[in-house]
Amino acid sequence: MDVKEINKGKINLKFKSAIPVIAAVARCVIGFILARGLIFAEYAPFGIAWCAASGGIGTVGAILGYASILYKANGLKYIAICILIYTAGYIFRDTTIIKKRAFMPITTLICTASIGFVFVLGGMNPWRDAMFFLTEVALSTASAYFYALSLKGKNERQRRVGLFLLAATAILPLHSVSIFSLSVGKVLSGLLILIMGYYGGVGAGSATGITLSFAMGGALSPIYGMCGLIAPLFRTRGVLIYIATFLAVGITATLWTTMNITMAFIGESTMASALFLTIMNFYGVKLEKVFSTKAEVQDYERLKKYLSRRIKRTSEAFYELSYIFSGKREQDEKSFAPVFDAPLQKVCKKCVLANNCWEREFIKNKEAIEVAINALEGKSKLETRDFPVHFAARCIKIDEFIDVANHELAKVLYRKKCRAEIEENRRFIKKQYGEMGRIIAGLNDELALTIDERYEVKISDFFESNEITAYPTVYRDLKNHIHIEVEGERLERLCCEEFAEDLSDYLGFKVTVPIRTGDERIVLRQKETLKVSFGASFNKKRGNTISGDAGSYYRTEEGNLALILADGMGSGNDAAIISSNTIKLVERFNRAKIDMALALSVINSALTVNGESESAFTTIDFMELNLYNGKASIWKLGSAPTYICHKGRVRTINCTTLPAGVPAPKKNNAERNDVQIYPEDFLVFITDGVIETEDDGWISDLIANYKGKSARELTGEIVAAASAKYEGGDDMTVITVYVDKNI
Repeated sequence: MDVKEINKGKINLKFKSAIPVIAAVARCVIGFILARGLIFAEYAPFGIAWCAASGGIGTVGAILGYASILYKANGLKYIAICILIYTAGYIFRDTTIIKKRAFMPITTLICTASIGFVFVLGGMNPWRDAMFFLTEVALSTASAYFYALSLKGKNERQRRVGLFLLAATAILPLHSVSIFSLSVGKVLSGLLILIMGYYGGVGAGSATGITLSFAMGGALSPIYGMCGLIAPLFRTRGVLIYIATFLAVGITATLWTTMNITMAFIGESTMASALFLTIMNFYGVKLEKVFSTKAEVQDYERLKKYLSRRIKRTSEAFYELSYIFSGKREQDEKSFAPVFDAPLQKVCKKCVLANNCWEREFIKNKEAIEVAINALEGKSKLETRDFPVHFAARCIKIDEFIDVANHELAKVLYRKKCRAEIEENRRFIKKQYGEMGRIIAGLNDELALTIDERYEVKISDFFESNEITAYPTVYRDLKNHIHIEVEGERLERLCCEEFAEDLSDYLGFKVTVPIRTGDERIVLRQKETLKVSFGASFNKKRGNTISGDAGSYYRTEEGNLALILADGMGSGNDAAIISSNTIKLVERFNRAKIDMALALSVINSALTVNGESESAFTTIDFMELNLYNGKASIWKLGSAPTYICHKGRVRTINCTTLPAGVPAPKKNNAERNDVQIYPEDFLVFITDGVIETEDDGWISDLIANYKGKSARELTGEIVAAASAKYEGGDDMTVITVYVDKNI
């Protein structure tokens, strides 16, 4: 660890240790400010409410605040109430009753009412004083409750409400504080209305304006109320328009109310707007999250973390399972010496010449056996000529010796075959478990999807303004494209181009026409920049009624184009079954968002195992084209060439691998080719029946010389030319894709 890291750690430690001190000072300052907040000119209920919510250090700040306005609002009364509330909290500090949320607000009510009642009786105007007194008791009790929520709310929504009311009441005493003739309180009031209106909508903006209007009273009442109500209606039109609307409404309301407008008001509103722009630029994203009312987003994040851990552990389990089959294996028998152990025991020991052969002639006979052992390599049966002449001629039981040896040889060869098959199975099982582990690990990528709350709010506003009762969920995929899912009633009327165009104009980017996925659910997404048209043609082999080729193309959930082409080895029904099943498997893996290299490896392994009993071989072409940026990935396994035509020039993508399912001495991984596709490009996929020889120059020339823009027409010309050239000697399939701008 270097010096910088050590110093950084020390600074962080010091900062953490200073947090309690900072929090205590903040509570004391807030208490001081709230205590100076007056209503009805001489009542100050907010300091005692903060005393009840924050405890001892808050009480100190409130008492200091009341001492500073001792003669303005009968500060001694409020100091007495603060001391009484603190005393009650101290007495009950070790009991369970103080943990009840209603205890301190009720204590505030009792203390405020019991002491304030005395001052009502001694007033000059009992009825007016009684009304103000009851209002003060109600405000102090309610404020004590909501201030406590800002500090100890059970959930985020409760804390937000408490903080909002705390901020609104803390602004009141700052109205009389001026800097360069601008009221600090009025600037902060405008800032609070701007923030609540922009991020919270009409409801939050109007509530803030009305609350501040009620607190400040006078001519400002209708002004702030109108600003908070009207300006948020224009928040989706851009920040500058929103601010301009706020200023225009404020000036207009001021003229209507007072028939006069001052430079102070313009300066205060402008300062509030400038502060709002600054805060939004630096903390806009954080404010969006703070003002989001969707608790389910937090639940979603927690669920993502939980699922991520489960997926990771499951993936690791499969990896560990594959390692079991990676250990050191028992080596195959490379020597055939054990083959001769049985004949030496069963034949030679019982022979009358045993002593002569294995005592006097031991060395010669031992060498003869070694010659026979070497002769067995690659053989399945021992013969007399495998022994030296001197051994075979002198052995009186040579035939019996060879029979017993062949019986043992058959056992050895059978064991070798079994071990080879077991090792092959181990290899396949290890590969399958490893691939399963990678597939499961890949599911974690799906958890990277992010909820886009900003566009959820915008779409909700669009629905509200168009009287649509529906609830949108907006998320971004791994490539940052926007997807929208809408739930509600009578959504079938939204599945039209008119709705898509209106929503596109509102959001500022094009969206697709909604598609119904249920009675009460539709989905749409950000519209692609490219569009495609297809041409496909299948020709059966001469004399066959069924083609062994199969092809498919479809759109993925991300808006990409996927194309699959398979050519089952041979022709007829068996080849058709293999190719069509392969198409289905590839599509299922792709729709499950499994990495295609891994998917093709799994399919190849499965077909290889199955191919021992059946001819389960097939070529595979797979392409996924991103219709937003034109990037395409083309995967090939034993397939015929693919042709890409750009501005009259044809590029050929060849394949060097074996078809899927063919046993290979080494790994037969699919080949991946990444290409960039542009508008007015053609992509042509074929099976090997279209070019039965290596000479494919004719098809490149045909594609390059084609001047039209019809994928169907080009496909027809290719199939017609191939049929005339090869006279239907094999199944042939052509799929052509034409790419153009999606205007």
